Amino acid sequence: SWALNHTAPLTYLAQVLEYNAQAEPRQKILGFQFDIEPYLVRELWNTPEGFAQLKAGFLDLLKKLRAARDEADPGFEIGVAIPRWYDQEQYEFLNRDIQAATDYVAVMNYWNEAQRLIRDGTGELEAGDQLGKKVYIGVEVQQIDPPTITFYGFTVEQMEAVLTQVHTEFAKHPSYAGLVIHHYAAYIDMPAEQ
Repeated sequence: SWALNHTAPLTYLAQVLEYNAQAEPRQKILGFQFDIEPYLVRELWNTPEGFAQLKAGFLDLLKKLRAARDEADPGFEIGVAIPRWYDQEQYEFLNRDIQAATDYVAVMNYWNEAQRLIRDGTGELEAGDQLGKKVYIGVEVQQIDPPTITFYGFTVEQMEAVLTQVHTEFAKHPSYAGLVIHHYAAYIDMPAEQ
């Protein structure tokens, strides 16, 4: 897991920052979003000691990424994709620490109902409001199980009806930066209407 072995993410960031240092302004990469999922290391995540180790390693990585970015290009944005449930007490409200250490988070808030999307995205938005950090809300459109966590099988029109409700509610938050769709290849294959 990159939460414990920082070599790869630090190398990727260094390569992008090195490219940017030589690139023309219009060719520069504006930011980098990391998708680091330490909870997939279940044998550690599911024990108090292992969770503490993964959390400390992840937050240390974010500190190193910021330091490298700040030295090379303070305007370069660093974001992290996080699951919707990091804002729960049992995970020590990990979202807050991650949000404090990054420029933005993209919440993997995979539901296909407005009520659930709003319910499970609000904690990160409230934290973003308090911290002055941007929050993107992500939805899934690929064919995955269970069907309640994806817009697969919906038309674009049906999905947009749900997302309009979500956008209207979330636009009340200063931290709300918009909706993101995972992922483009599946999205362009969605039927426009029935």
